[in-house]
Amino acid sequence: MIIIAEKINATRKSVARALADRDAEAIRRLLMQQAEAGCDYIDLNAGRGVASVDQSIDDMKWLIDLALEATDRPLSLDSPDARVIAAGAAHLGGARPWLLNSINASEESLADMLPVAAGRQAPFIALCMDGHTIADQPEQRVQCAERILERAAALGAKPSAIFFDPLVLPVGNDNQAPNRTLETLRLLKQRVPQAHTIVGLSNVSYGLPVRALINQTFLVGCIFAGVDAAILDPTDRTLRRGLLAAEALAGRDEYCKAYLKAFRAGLLEEKEEGEKT
Repeated sequence: MIIIAEKINATRKSVARALADRDAEAIRRLLMQQAEAGCDYIDLNAGRGVASVDQSIDDMKWLIDLALEATDRPLSLDSPDARVIAAGAAHLGGARPWLLNSINASEESLADMLPVAAGRQAPFIALCMDGHTIADQPEQRVQCAERILERAAALGAKPSAIFFDPLVLPVGNDNQAPNRTLETLRLLKQRVPQAHTIVGLSNVSYGLPVRALINQTFLVGCIFAGVDAAILDPTDRTLRRGLLAAEALAGRDEYCKAYLKAFRAGLLEEKEEGEKT
């Protein structure tokens, strides 16, 4: 499972405040915590909402500089604005592998954002939606993925560079939303098997108490549906334990090597509370 660490996101009040105050220590702490937890990429989202494009570009460059200083992890440059992504990619240069988060099937995104990734041969996350509209039916979401795949191929991007996001919506708003996501995942694995799949995990629990429990349980379902990557909090040890167990049970961890390695590293509890020896 490829893990993209989610915590440096300017929609979080603490991160937006750290960006505004240029609180390098607060951001550095988040970077190091997520890297030490074993993530594969660290997402950098500088979108404070009220900031101008120029300010968002400056924020993104500042985050990139801190990430290069504090960790050795590849980066996920996250913005809906192609100008912010392009400026961030240019600032990063060849200093670190990166992926683009994210592109969708709207003509605007395909025309503006897709060339930024394809021109730099960077992998990218592709949302299975058309602009601001998320289809109810899994089949319609997969059609968006196929449109993105076709346009990406025309620009020379390989299918293996794409991480299709079937879109995770809050179960608290619609109790069938998780089922639609899982069915979209299954269809994507059938129809575009050469591409990867990814979920933004924490969206599923938005608005509910004990969010970690919902996130962990849904992640298990996603793993059995074939997901390849997830945007999540890598510092949540309960979530990571659930991930390791699910991958072993789903046949994705040969001889349970990763599970046993985590156990030996002290990352798994030897026995549950109240369990008899």
